Amino acid sequence: MNASGLVPLAMGDAGLWATAELFENTLLGVLGPRGWRELFEGKMMFDDPRVKYAARLYGRMLDYQNADHSALSWEQAVRAVIQGKAAFIAMGDWTYAELVKAGLKENEDFGWVSSPGTEGAFLVVADGFTLAQGAPHLAEAVAWLEMVGSKEAQEAFNALKGSIPVRTDADKGKFGAYQRWSMASFDHDALLASCVHGEAVPAAFQQELTDAISLFVADRNVERFTGALLQADKASGLAK
Repeated sequence: MNASGLVPLAMGDAGLWATAELFENTLLGVLGPRGWRELFEGKMMFDDPRVKYAARLYGRMLDYQNADHSALSWEQAVRAVIQGKAAFIAMGDWTYAELVKAGLKENEDFGWVSSPGTEGAFLVVADGFTLAQGAPHLAEAVAWLEMVGSKEAQEAFNALKGSIPVRTDADKGKFGAYQRWSMASFDHDALLASCVHGEAVPAAFQQELTDAISLFVADRNVERFTGALLQADKASGLAK
C-alpha cells in the first residue's frame, strides 16, 4: 500500500492464472510480437536474457500487489478497484462486465490502457464450441451452434461480457468505447496466441508454467523460474 492508502495493483490469484497473465503480458511487452513468435515456435529459449529480464520486471510488479492476493478471486480483486481500495488491475476484458454491472461508466469512472510495451499486439483468448462425433441429439446441437455463432447472439453476448465478437459483420455501434477500442486493436495489430490460456502451448507446459509461477511468486528466483520453464519447454517438444 502506498502513501495514499491505495493498493497500486489489485490481484486475485487464488487460482494462479491471474498472476500468470501478468507475467504473460510482461513477457510480451519485453519480447514484442516477433520475439513472442520466436519463443513459442522454439526459436528462442526460455533462458534467453530477454525472458529473464521480463521475469525480473514481473517480480518488481508483484511488490505492488495486495498482501492478500492469494486469498482472493479475480472478481474480488476487481471489487477492490470498484470500491476505490486499489488503483489498477491487470486482467482480461471480462473485467468490463464487472465494472459496468457495478454502475461505473467507461471513460468517466474507469479507463484502460494496453499492458506496458504491448501496443501493436493482441493476445487472443477465444471461446470455442465443438460438435461431438455421434452426438445423440444432432439436430438440436447444430441448431444451438448456429444460434451462438449468429450475428445477433454474438452482439448480445459480447456486449454484456466485455469481449468482442469473432464475427467481422457485427454492428460496432452496439458496443461500448472499450470494446470498440479492442475491436480496432484486433483489426490492425499482430494477433498472438495466449500461453496462459493454452492456445500457444500444450496442456503439459501450461501446467508446468502454473507450477513455476507459484514458486516464483514466493521466492522471486529468476534463474530457477526460467530454468523450470526451459525444462518444461524441452519436455513438451516446443524447443528445437
